[in-house]
Formats: sequence, C-alpha cells, structure tokens
Amino acid sequence: MSKSELIVKILDNKYLRFLIPYINKLILYIKGLKTVELMYNKGEKLWYHIEKNKTFIIDSFPYINTNIDLLLRTLKDICCLRYLPQVGDIVIDIGAGIGTETIIFHHLVGDGIVYAVEAHPETFRKLNLLCKINSLRNVKAFNIAISNVNGSVFIDNNSNHVSNRITNDNKGLLVNSVTLDRFVLKNNISKINFLKMNIEGAEELAIDGMTDSVNIIENIAISCHDFLFENQNKKIRKKIINFLEENNFEVSFSDSPHYVRNSWVYGKKTKI
Repeated sequence: MSKSELIVKILDNKYLRFLIPYINKLILYIKGLKTVELMYNKGEKLWYHIEKNKTFIIDSFPYINTNIDLLLRTLKDICCLRYLPQVGDIVIDIGAGIGTETIIFHHLVGDGIVYAVEAHPETFRKLNLLCKINSLRNVKAFNIAISNVNGSVFIDNNSNHVSNRITNDNKGLLVNSVTLDRFVLKNNISKINFLKMNIEGAEELAIDGMTDSVNIIENIAISCHDFLFENQNKKIRKKIINFLEENNFEVSFSDSPHYVRNSWVYGKKTKI
C-alpha cells in the first residue's frame, strides 16, 4: 500500500470525516479567510470543497486551508506568471489533473473556451465531475493523453494523481493518445490564446506532435520535469527552449528559488 493509499484509508475513518471540516473552518477563521465547506461523499469516497455554493475541488484528500483566492494566486505565480487568460480567450489545459487550474480558467475566459485534457481515467473522473456539478459550459473535458503518437500510451497508475506520467516500459494503464496537431484539427481550433502544459516529463514527447498547432499558439507555459530524472542535465528544458525559439516565441523564466516553480518555461509569440 502506497503512502497516498494509506492516507486515504485513514481519512475514511468516520470520526476523522466528522472532525476535518471543523478543523478546516477553525484554521480559515483564525487566518481571516473566506469560509470553505468540506463535504465528504462516502459512496464516491471523495471530498468536495465548496465556497459560496460553488465546488472548486473534488479529490480523495481534503485540502485544508485552501480557497478559490489561493488557487488564483497560485495560478498567477506559476503557470500564468507571464500571461493571465482574458475574457473570450481559447485556453488548452494539458495535464488538467482534477481541475484546480481549469476551474480558474473557467472564471477568467467568460464566453471563451477551456479545453481541459487529462490522461488518467480516475483523475479525469474527478475533473469531469467538477465540470458537471458546476455546469461549466465553457469547459470541454477530454480523457486523453497528448503525446507524439496517435494511438495509445502507457501511464502510471499511482493514487497520488500529480505523479502519474507516461511510461516507456509498457507498464501501468493503457490510455488513448493523440498529438496536439490531431487534437486541434479534430476540434476545429483555429487559435490558442494560452496553452498550459504540465505532464510530468512527457512534455518533450508532446512538442514533437505539435509542429503545425504551434503556429496558432500566442502564449504558452510548460513545466519541464528534468527534476524527476537523474543525470538529465536539464535536457527537457533545453529541448523546450529550442523548440519555442525556433517557432518565434520570446522565451522567459521564473526567478523562483523553488525547483518546481523554476521548472516552468514561458513563451510569447512574437509573430503569427
């Protein structure tokens, strides 16, 4: 049993399920933050995080001391450090996870469209549930991997969804895969104002499948996961930078000392 699975099992205790929402309220009250309701669905074994009657996180774990404002600040500090989506924008969220950025993109783009792409079926179930329960009509969710092949790939099947990534040893879950070029063509996307990519090391595969679609992207943010592998010497980061510069992007970086935040590479198209 993994650490994440053990935590989920512990939190399924009825006494803890009763106490956790009150502990969360107390912490938020002490910090003077907006009240967030925590509701546990025993049948689904999922925690619903609700603020002003809007569910903003659905996951197997309760997120203590978290609210919508914090998600927005985190988004501005990390993936949207160089560009914050505007009303009417077309956003592609590759590696949408359970939707912690998707829900904010939904607010920001208004009558625009958010394409939320998540490969892992269980993680996608939470993302899709979040979209349905909030009636996010401007969000289109896809259970698919963006890679360099049109067909299928294997991904990890860890209970901690943020660590799942495409494998190269034919182990894990077999999921459908498309290139971004095929995805854009199939969904009749003619412009991408902002593309976020956070796919645990598979970003170097994904860019191989976006030779045409890169031409319609105005702003891009990619997390380069060299830190997950030994002796990488920032190979992924270098490949991403070269790809963006070759395709007329002005490249910039975060100056954060934190290795995860510092993994992000940002691009702004200089000409389309």
